[in-house]
Amino acid sequence: MAAILFLTKHLKNLGYNVSLDMPYIPNARQDRVKGENDVFTLKYFAEFINSLDFDRVFVLDPRSNVSAALIDKIIVESPEYYCDKAIQKIYYEIEFSPLMAFYPDEGATKRYSESYGLECAYAAKNRD
Repeated sequence: MAAILFLTKHLKNLGYNVSLDMPYIPNARQDRVKGENDVFTLKYFAEFINSLDFDRVFVLDPRSNVSAALIDKIIVESPEYYCDKAIQKIYYEIEFSPLMAFYPDEGATKRYSESYGLECAYAAKNRD
């Protein structure tokens, strides 16, 4: 994070407009707290990113609406291009079929399963 801070401050001091391309949001999985002793790392990471006042912050599938709500000037890009490319590679280059999509949780299944028309499954999680 220090490198992002130093580089961003330097570029802004030189008069550049600075945007951040952050395909993956660190700490995105910590998008809620259950108790007062839990550390809301996503919130604090978002505060750090917001403090740098980027012109835009590009992310690729923020995982939840909480991430998108916490980061200022966010532009959410769809991963569908990359997924389509991977599916085409599997079908036509590796020639593997039938193909099934496996999603990490029910939320991801709801967001993407209809986009590809593949048989799908997902993992169930229990929060402790």
